[in-house]
Amino acid sequence: MRTRTRMTTAAVAALVGLTMVGVPASLAKGGPPVGGEAEEEAGNNLSVPAVFVPAVGMTLNFPCGLPVAPDEVLGQLPSEIFAGYYLQGEDTWQASCATADVDTVAVTAEWGDNLTNAPLKANTPIRVEMGLTTAGYTFTGFEVVKLTDELDRYATYGTLGVAVTPYPEVRAWDADAWLKIERIDGLLVVNGPATAEINSTGRVVYGYNWQKPLPGTYTVTFTAPNVDLIGADAGQVLDVDTVTLQVSVAVKAGGGKGGGGGGRPTP
Repeated sequence: MRTRTRMTTAAVAALVGLTMVGVPASLAKGGPPVGGEAEEEAGNNLSVPAVFVPAVGMTLNFPCGLPVAPDEVLGQLPSEIFAGYYLQGEDTWQASCATADVDTVAVTAEWGDNLTNAPLKANTPIRVEMGLTTAGYTFTGFEVVKLTDELDRYATYGTLGVAVTPYPEVRAWDADAWLKIERIDGLLVVNGPATAEINSTGRVVYGYNWQKPLPGTYTVTFTAPNVDLIGADAGQVLDVDTVTLQVSVAVKAGGGKGGGGGGRPTP
């Protein structure tokens, strides 16, 4: 196995500010994504194009506009699996990105697959993810693939550095996104600003690590007040700012299915 030099930062858990291709930015709360959920993913590059919608009065200081190609060609490699690849955490690149004004971007909400297709168990950590996608932009991106057979957070990801224009997917980020998880009996899990990251595949995603969930039925509410929600892959769109999803957490010893109750996509 090739030994990788992983980038670490004590501040990654706060997800405040942004580092892309070596350019740092200092922001107020709700700053854009700064890397993955783990310290090992702090150096992830933006590979899927994105539109950033800051709050009114917020100034973002990061390089958006023309995409940045990968910065170096890898040298001697011990495994053919890495031949020709630029690696997340070691090399740098950036897909196209842009900023937009409040209420000018229409988005579709996409819940994490585990919430809609997998059983959720009590006392077992649940990853709650949300992705916002948009359309109508001719942007350039880079396909990132998983190169090693390891758990996602430990695996090596890379790109061949072939620019794709227009890239078939564009992500969106709302500075004022909000996440609430509440059991139907009123037990509150979280109710606060949603934090975002750039994951291993180079996508902007909102994520929350739900530790030691208790059994029951919960409503997950995601609010994005600066963009216009026009649909969701599951759950219910309440209005142009809010989408909800009901999920069931089963007693672990019972072996119940307890899958997320997303239902049909919302038109």
